[in-house]
Amino acid sequence: MKTFKKQISVLLAVMMILCSFTALSFSASAAATKKGTITIASNLCNSVSYNYTDSDKQLKVTYYLQSANKIIDLQAGLTYDNKVLKVASTNTQETCLPKLLDGNTVINFKRENKVLFNSNSLYLYDFTTKGVFFTVTFDIIGSGNTNVNLNVDVITATTAKSYDDIANGQDIDLVYYGDIMKNDFSFSAEGKIIGEPVNTDEYSITSDSFNLKLSSCGTNKVNGVISLQPGTYSFKINKSGKLLGYGKTFTNTTSGLTFKSTYNSSCTLKATGGTYTFQLNTDTDTLVVKYNSTLAKEYLIGDLHTILTPVPGKTLSVGSSYLEAGSYTFRLSIGNVEYGYSKVINDTTVGSLSFNSKYKSSCTLIATGGTYTFTLNTATNRLQIGFAPSKDEASDDVHVSGDNINFVLNDNGGESNIATGSVKLNEGTYSFKIYNYGVAYTLGERYIDKGTKVLKSSYKSNVTLVASGGTYKFSFNKTTGALTIEKA
Repeated sequence: MKTFKKQISVLLAVMMILCSFTALSFSASAAATKKGTITIASNLCNSVSYNYTDSDKQLKVTYYLQSANKIIDLQAGLTYDNKVLKVASTNTQETCLPKLLDGNTVINFKRENKVLFNSNSLYLYDFTTKGVFFTVTFDIIGSGNTNVNLNVDVITATTAKSYDDIANGQDIDLVYYGDIMKNDFSFSAEGKIIGEPVNTDEYSITSDSFNLKLSSCGTNKVNGVISLQPGTYSFKINKSGKLLGYGKTFTNTTSGLTFKSTYNSSCTLKATGGTYTFQLNTDTDTLVVKYNSTLAKEYLIGDLHTILTPVPGKTLSVGSSYLEAGSYTFRLSIGNVEYGYSKVINDTTVGSLSFNSKYKSSCTLIATGGTYTFTLNTATNRLQIGFAPSKDEASDDVHVSGDNINFVLNDNGGESNIATGSVKLNEGTYSFKIYNYGVAYTLGERYIDKGTKVLKSSYKSNVTLVASGGTYKFSFNKTTGALTIEKA
């Protein structure tokens, strides 16, 4: 086994936590109003600055790395001013270091004004395409001009291509304290100022292990479904950025738990393994958790938790999720075995990706925001991602809008209650909504070539059509929301 040149290991990680980094000195303006400039800096790249105002509540800081060679170890520390910024409670090792999940990684949020971390892996970290080196979200708690600075002490690359090649590989000191080989890698920083939530109907389950977005499932109700392996999961309800708690431990199911922002304790789910439905009454913030002992055979894990549902008669499993703009890392779980693939995807795949249980790395989806459809060929374990962006829809007609399916339905200039239209489609999956004069009608279910279902304006998840290919006729009842699809 190879010995690391710098000996950055779990032991060093523990030592790093016990020792001190040299702190930078920050000062916040004494201005009475909560506004100023935040400068994001690093010893490896140019600084970027952002202005913030009274209505801005959070700052998301992200640093990116790209290297022609794979990375074997690294060490860094972030400094900030805790009079202005506070590390948000939603940050975890998994959210902050999405590319380093498979190695010996340690991160410490408990130091004053600092976040420290290091990591190493003989399986190597792949930054050959631009990837998230480190990201963290701050709550803005003060005012004035301030700085956030990432000081990277060590980045060691290797000429080895994989674990099997480690013994023959040579270390490359991209960064070793003051020595920086700037021509051999690229590094950049960016920030995102997050204002006051504008949608008061945004809910999610925020756990120590997952974040599950809840979508409307009827009047004053939202829900979300997730497959969980056996284990213990602590969680709160995120209500438009406000965390609601409830100090209770339950096994698999519960009913009638009313969460409140004044409760500081987390709720604890003891899961024996299976599929869990979290349903919340948005009027009372009362949560019900339902349980099905059948664990989904195929689903996404990591930052994404989409369940892929088998298509009868086909070697396909399909699932859709609405995602806000951001970076998401994920793997596949197939029959309780994790499958990986190291690639960065910008909204959609070109063709499909061949996942393998031998691959330890995660995929990274860079989402611009919208509805994403995941289609898995269960015979080959190849995954395809489709994308329907969020956009301003026409409000003067009835039309279908989605992932590679966009056309207007004819309602005789508004005179007819039934709007119809035909479209020719190739074999594949299509995620969409019906827009009835600006109002979106949808249903989180699937059509397999044909069928009739009742869509509602209160639902959020897209309809999915699994098409074998051909010409399809759509008939939409503008009064009842019923959509009939027939294959010609």
